Amino acid sequence: MAAPKIIDLRRSLPTAPGQGSGQRYAAKRGQVLHYSAVNYPNSRSMEDILRSEAEFHTGPYLSEAGIAYHWACDWRTPTLYRLRDEDEVLWHCGFWGTPGNRDGLSIHVPGGNALMMTPEAKQALVWLFRRNEDKYGFGREALKGHREVGESTCPGPLMGSVIYPYRAGTLNYEGGTPVSAPPIVDPVTGHTVHPGLADSYDFQTWGRPLLPAVLYSDGKIRQLYERGVYAVGSPGHPDTLETLGHAFLYATGGGDQGTVFPSWPGVVPLV
Repeated sequence: MAAPKIIDLRRSLPTAPGQGSGQRYAAKRGQVLHYSAVNYPNSRSMEDILRSEAEFHTGPYLSEAGIAYHWACDWRTPTLYRLRDEDEVLWHCGFWGTPGNRDGLSIHVPGGNALMMTPEAKQALVWLFRRNEDKYGFGREALKGHREVGESTCPGPLMGSVIYPYRAGTLNYEGGTPVSAPPIVDPVTGHTVHPGLADSYDFQTWGRPLLPAVLYSDGKIRQLYERGVYAVGSPGHPDTLETLGHAFLYATGGGDQGTVFPSWPGVVPLV
């Protein structure tokens, strides 16, 4: 596959030598996607945005040695930016497991809750995911959103538009635009089958989707169907049926309207 445009800013952004971890670790085992939580105007250049973010990261609030991302992707054009050496340990997600600060690549798309990547920009981002997987030997399941490994709402809408479909194998790079399988939308309820469940979804078995999929604080994504509550399987594991039938919906106050999603003791919806 042909590479998108890559601009190297590793020696161009503000730095603060002596701050941050100062560690090097070459064995990367995954990648963590971030956003800014700031909606930038389309007229603002990526170089200006990344310079201002580097100034913030090296300031007294974070006290990093430089910008806390190894790579960035423009949300408008198929352009990637190299920001830090990949073996640098960055304090980007507050997590020291895998993938995390030590062995996770930090990837950034500037934007906030209104962030919408163009198909061409998403193509470049998916190319980067594949490039990293080929280089370091991890799989699709090693792509995480910041909020999956640390306490954060980051990367906002990129969880639904990029991470979930990419891990489900429905978002791919084919040298042109990313290919996404057509979503399964129920014509009666209007709800969409979560892409992580689409491969195993069967109307005769599960019935109609009654509510949107919801991410819970235990890290599971669940969706309510007429005949049960299903959870998206973790990497290498099948989707699971957790609760049978309409009774659970009625017991939680949803009734025919389906306005209340089932809850579990100690587990709360995050979205």
